[in-house]
Formats: sequence, structure tokens, C-alpha cells
Amino acid sequence: MHAQSNSTIDPLELPRGLLKANVAAFMGALTLMGVLFVVMPRLETSEIERRSLATVPSLSLESLASGEFTRGIDTFLADHVPFREALVE
Repeated sequence: MHAQSNSTIDPLELPRGLLKANVAAFMGALTLMGVLFVVMPRLETSEIERRSLATVPSLSLESLASGEFTRGIDTFLADHVPFREALVE
């Protein structure tokens, strides 16, 4: 038989309060980023990259079926992440 080491802790055996605090901190960070995304002003151009940033794509049945709309949303979200210019720099 092997002796079990007490140095490893099963993640499910962590104190429940610590697990709840972890989840709350993660959800708080996601919520904060969502709120900042909505309230921060949108830049039209990136001076660092010297290009125009993506605009919200127009929704139509054709663009949705072809995947063009979802690609456009993906590009728009990537271009308008809060503090994007600082991150790119």
C-alpha cells in the first residue's frame, strides 16, 4: 500500500466560502467588462494601428445564414474591447 500525501488538496475539498468568493470575483470581472463595453465611448479609428475600427454589422436573414453577421459581430467586439488601445500598445 502507498502512503497518501497530505500535501495535495482536492479542489472540491476547498472551503465552500473560498469557492464562492472565486466565482463571485470572476462574475464581477465579467460584469464590469460588460458594463465598461456599454458605457465607454466608441473609437472610430485606431491611431496605433492606423485603421478604421469595425462597425456594428447590419442584420439580415442572408447575412445570418452565410455567417457574415456573426463574423462581423466577432470583429466588432474585438475592435471595441475596453482599453483596447492600451492593450495593443
